[in-house]
Amino acid sequence: MKNKKSLYIYSNSSDLSLFFASSIIAPSGTSKGLKSSAYFEIDHSVQLFNSVNSDYASYFDKNREENLVPVVLEINPAVLNSFYSIDEKKSLIKTNSLEFYLLPFVPIYFVKNIHFASRDDLEHFNQIKFGNVNNSVIDNKIVSPNFFDGSYKKCKHMDINESPLIPISKTSSIDSLLGSIQILIYVAKNETSTTKTRQYLDFIKRFINREDLYELGERYSLDILETFDKGISDIKERDSLEVKVFKASLLKLSSEAFQDKTMDADFIEDIVDLIPGSILSKEEEEQIEQFLDLIEDISSGEFPLKDDFFTEEKRVTIWSSLILLMTQIGSREALDIIEMFKKGRVREDIFIMSLMLFGLFRNYSSLDLFFKEADMSYLRNISLLSSPLLSDFQDGLPVELIDKTSPDNISKWIELKVSNETVTNVSIDDPFYTSIVAQANEAGFSFESYGDDIYVHKDLDKDVPDLFLIKGAKNNFRLKTEPVSKNLSKLKKENLIEILQAASDFDFRSSVIVEKNMLFLKRDQLSSTLDIEEMQLMVNDLKENFKTLKDL
Repeated sequence: MKNKKSLYIYSNSSDLSLFFASSIIAPSGTSKGLKSSAYFEIDHSVQLFNSVNSDYASYFDKNREENLVPVVLEINPAVLNSFYSIDEKKSLIKTNSLEFYLLPFVPIYFVKNIHFASRDDLEHFNQIKFGNVNNSVIDNKIVSPNFFDGSYKKCKHMDINESPLIPISKTSSIDSLLGSIQILIYVAKNETSTTKTRQYLDFIKRFINREDLYELGERYSLDILETFDKGISDIKERDSLEVKVFKASLLKLSSEAFQDKTMDADFIEDIVDLIPGSILSKEEEEQIEQFLDLIEDISSGEFPLKDDFFTEEKRVTIWSSLILLMTQIGSREALDIIEMFKKGRVREDIFIMSLMLFGLFRNYSSLDLFFKEADMSYLRNISLLSSPLLSDFQDGLPVELIDKTSPDNISKWIELKVSNETVTNVSIDDPFYTSIVAQANEAGFSFESYGDDIYVHKDLDKDVPDLFLIKGAKNNFRLKTEPVSKNLSKLKKENLIEILQAASDFDFRSSVIVEKNMLFLKRDQLSSTLDIEEMQLMVNDLKENFKTLKDL
């Protein structure tokens, strides 16, 4: 049953749901919920076999009473070279007449097919429903009884001794990092401001690419992934207390899944306790005690928080973020924090940091589907964002933001892409512009995006001016020409009089305006009264009036 075009992973329906929830196929040592096999004692890596052995594929037959069934995941071998790039780390292991590779994890992006022993087993898996996982993320499910016609009793113990390619703690942190990224994607998708949408997506890109995170404040704009790489040793004595606590928060919240825990005062004390006492000054120890006393008083109700608590300039970002998480994370998860920010009750740096920490705290796998992507391809592709954790032996996959516009120039969106695959698609359409541009198209004039809040119409005739569509107040919009004169101060008095006399003509329907010492023509219109004929008149008048002034 050799197939050089595929590799194979032996698993079960229970673990498969966990893989889909977290977006990666992880080794058993990364989660208490994953099943281990007696024939393979290594828990830090995933086995990818060159061919299917029906005895080992059937191993989890013995667990059917636990309401799970065996499955075989067929993997695209490109994972070896396009995702893991250093060949010497991926030597082929041979034992018990079997051949396989060991990898720290496999993104579900590389899953080609899922094989089941029977139609009943496949239906069993399809009927599994959880609030945090969509089992349809991989649609290619196949019934392959010949893969499972062996006996698990024939499985022999594999006596091998291999060191992990990366520490298992690092693999475990992927779930947390993707949790932070997905929460920020959710915020970007639900932001009404195009500028803010772009900012939050750019923050995600910089976060993954290890670049400046200025929104958090200068002291916190550090390489977060380096902290994950180095662990506790990255907390330095020379760090300020705020940075020490920030790093400790990153490490504690990503150390395991906390979906069943609350962010209470005791948990926050556990975070602070992660800082080695030997690197704390007496003054810092006193500040920590004061903070712990404060959160105890807040938790008990002795210190009620005022409405402006999280907006006050004196608030320290990391302390305030932990307090915000302690007081606001309930059944609605992060939604209360998002609503508080929209109401102006949370500073932006505290808002972003608290959501980052919340994502680490809950993990991607535990986030409700409400926060995740509805598009199945995006659910698969987000697993590729795990690539920065492989920086020791992998060239990081490029993460970039791409602006897109529909062929009719009506719709605009931003794509967050990794290795040319789209992770999310965020619309930056303004319904106001969408309606006007659509009517302009019907009138025979094509307007293209010229930035986030401006559209431009360019005529094939170079003597005809470019026209700019600009949103105004109270449902008004403006069509404005390119400059009639780029330097008004150079116009002679008699030229200016000629322009004003021409503009005063009854048939001259455009208005003359001056901006930044430049002279333009414009037409303003209430969008609710706009029709195709009116749009044609506006455009044609501006073109004709522009030519009139240019001919003077």
